[in-house]
Amino acid sequence: MIERLLEAAQGEAGLTERKIMYEFSLPNIEVDLYLSSMIRNELLSYDNNTNSYRTTEKGSDFLESMSKMYELDDLTG
Repeated sequence: MIERLLEAAQGEAGLTERKIMYEFSLPNIEVDLYLSSMIRNELLSYDNNTNSYRTTEKGSDFLESMSKMYELDDLTG
């Protein structure tokens, strides 16, 4: 789920909390838990001007690391 949220929030517009709830079929409480954890770990940032969440550089690095791990798994699996 974290990976999917980070990928979706990479765009110019980012993601609003409402869009996350609908696109990922999550209740508000779960969305709040994911977002607060991801912000605390500096994977996402919140833009007050657009009321949206965006993937940070650290979040992008996380996605890149995950991609490399999947590639290694494909080679060994």
